Amino acid sequence: MTTLSAGPDTSAFNNSLNAADIDARVAALESTIAGFASLAGSAAVGFLPGTGLTVRTVQAKLRERVSIADFGAVGDGTTDDTAAVASAVAFALDNNIRHLFVPAGVYRLTAPITISGSLWLDGDGVEPNEGFSPGPGPNPRGGGSWFFLDHPGKGFILQRVSLGNSASGISVSWLGTFRTHTVGGPGMPFTPTVYDYDFTVDDADALFDNVTLLNAYNGIQVLNGNAGRLTTVNLRGQPLNIGILIDQAYDVVRISDTHFWPFWSQSEEVAKYQINNSRAIVSARNDNPLIVNLFCIFYKIGLHIVGNSFGTTNKLKLVNADFDRGQYGIYVEPSATGHTGMYTNVTAQGEVGSLATFTANNSGVAVNANNCVMNFAGLDLAEHRGASLDANAANVELNISQLQAGNWNGSGLGFGCVQAAAGAVIEISDRPKFFGGGGAAVFSGAGEITVPMRTGISIANTNGAGDVIVMHNCPITPRKIFVTPSVSVGLIYTVRAREATSFTVRFFDSAGAPWLSKEVKFDWKAEY
Repeated sequence: MTTLSAGPDTSAFNNSLNAADIDARVAALESTIAGFASLAGSAAVGFLPGTGLTVRTVQAKLRERVSIADFGAVGDGTTDDTAAVASAVAFALDNNIRHLFVPAGVYRLTAPITISGSLWLDGDGVEPNEGFSPGPGPNPRGGGSWFFLDHPGKGFILQRVSLGNSASGISVSWLGTFRTHTVGGPGMPFTPTVYDYDFTVDDADALFDNVTLLNAYNGIQVLNGNAGRLTTVNLRGQPLNIGILIDQAYDVVRISDTHFWPFWSQSEEVAKYQINNSRAIVSARNDNPLIVNLFCIFYKIGLHIVGNSFGTTNKLKLVNADFDRGQYGIYVEPSATGHTGMYTNVTAQGEVGSLATFTANNSGVAVNANNCVMNFAGLDLAEHRGASLDANAANVELNISQLQAGNWNGSGLGFGCVQAAAGAVIEISDRPKFFGGGGAAVFSGAGEITVPMRTGISIANTNGAGDVIVMHNCPITPRKIFVTPSVSVGLIYTVRAREATSFTVRFFDSAGAPWLSKEVKFDWKAEY
């Protein structure tokens, strides 16, 4: 027979867990949970990112970056997210929060968003398209952080806090904007819907980094830059009227790695519209701008220099630019009196295919304002209806090295490749290369053009008249021939004729008699 021993006495423990105690403990736990779930709950949770670092709260960590989604922005492309985005911007500025995040989505805005202070509006990046549609329809837009600007006004206004304050540091990065335009079928002319600028920078210090202007009518506008600067890095898109407009920028504007290409639509009708109307960059009063690595295609004007009551563009530096299949690469209009600039590695190719519906006698570089001084190093111009390089105003000075130009005078009206109006001076420092031209002159106009054409050394016997005929192989008749005898010093010589393929030098002895049938050796240089 087995005897069972008694277990431990638990009566005291059981008596201590009466119903009242259980209810109180449950209530305390529920209160703690409710506290964590409240708006201030994150302030009660500690955060320690690593050993030796300062302990903070989760709330402090989360408030380092605010998202527009925190304020109710949906991003489905249909919901009006204007109020949510405006509230997020206001909260960030009021609470000195520098970083406002834009999650991937399509955020529909029906009114402008104003940013008046230091703020970084930062997205998840965008992919402009997910394939190409060569027909009338636009390319399918890719994913990422997009703002759908569903109204005719400005998209975003970036401005100083108030007059008298220092310029605000505003950054926009890794996001895109788009508008609504209708593209008809093949053969139906395209006319975009007119919209204000997607971004206006008004007297602010603004940075755009990896921003896509998918199909803006007008892209970025810079105004009143007394204390502010514009910097763009990796800007892309297909602006349909003006890509970037700069006016009253009194500090250094930096535009780097810009790519304007048919990201939105590859329709021929859209391209025709752009070739007849669009301008990639328009620069008015703009001091010391630096533009590096610029590519645009199907633009009427790649870089348009203008002037107004505030002045024009001074000391511009353009490095590595390709203006492809448009009308004008660089166009200095008559209002831009006194423009100065240095241009390095510039290519401008006009459109001569089926998209060339314009009738203007366009040029790769056209300078139509007085008193301009422009320096070019590495200039490649081709396929234009007028002159490749046209200095069409008084007191214009163009200094050029490494010039290549071809297939000018597409209109057949007799334009020279390099053309200088009366009072203009074009000085080419080394021998240029020309091709095509349809029989038109290489140089034309009443202005002064100085070009070193060819050099050589001749060793020959004079003929019965004392002449030596030299085949110079220049593409035109030189205006100047320089001859320096290298033997028989003391001979007298004169250049008697200059032709399209040759020139003639006659030699005399010291008494003035022709130097007949005798050997001479001389260096020569042909210039225009």
